Amino acid sequence: MPTYEYECRKGHTTDAYRSVENRHITPECVQCGASTTKVVSAVRGFVSFPAAGGQEYVSPASGKYITSKKARLDDMARTGCRPYEGFSSETKEARKRVKEQETKSDAKLHDAVSRAYHALPPSKKKVLAG
Repeated sequence: MPTYEYECRKGHTTDAYRSVENRHITPECVQCGASTTKVVSAVRGFVSFPAAGGQEYVSPASGKYITSKKARLDDMARTGCRPYEGFSSETKEARKRVKEQETKSDAKLHDAVSRAYHALPPSKKKVLAG
């Protein structure tokens, strides 16, 4: 989980571990108990890939801090993600995934119907045949 920095109105800072989904939940200041707001941290480095404008970033899929091209590729492989390639490519990929899911569903349905048919007694099979 990434560490986020929060600051109260009096200028006290607090660090907190948060999952990416819970990054908006702000803790109370440990020094004065006041409410805090998330501090936008300065980017710490430059890496040679286009994600986040070539800067280090926190992966929205896993919550890990990505600092290199290798770390990005590993993170995408582990989370089943792929780089954004434009609207038309994304539409094609979405259609491809829907078709794959429909094919799997059709195969499961065919298997279930075949098993049910073969489990019928011969008299019921004759009625269905015709």
